[in-house]
Amino acid sequence: MSGRSFDVTCFLAFAIGIGVIFVAYGPMGYLSRWLGAKSRIDARNTLEEGVPVWITGTFERLLAFFLVLLHVEGAYTLIALWLGAKLSASWHRLPTEPDTQGDDEKREYNRQIRAGTLCALIAGISSVSIGALAGLVVRTVCQCCVLG
Repeated sequence: MSGRSFDVTCFLAFAIGIGVIFVAYGPMGYLSRWLGAKSRIDARNTLEEGVPVWITGTFERLLAFFLVLLHVEGAYTLIALWLGAKLSASWHRLPTEPDTQGDDEKREYNRQIRAGTLCALIAGISSVSIGALAGLVVRTVCQCCVLG
């Protein structure tokens, strides 16, 4: 560590930062459901998820938190790469194409894919922003953790 020594204020800021990351699951879930409803995206059930949403969200917030807290060079690029990899893996897509061959059904399916991609991007950016902001606040309060 550089700067001042580790003290109670720093420990408290770190604990609050980690707490914010875990508590953010509720508001992020609400945001995702609201975006899906406004975009008319069919709701998925938990059996259709490969990795539970709460694990993915908590991971990305922790990743952003520690990258920013530790002042890792290129942290924001790594966060952007994470979001790109997550979207390219199509974790948010509907599991199967519709069985029907009608143009209206295919058009609606494709609309939901596009809307789902944008909703996932908005939710992902919001999620990592919470982690990055928490990491920045803790780093500022503690004046520590610069990796060089």
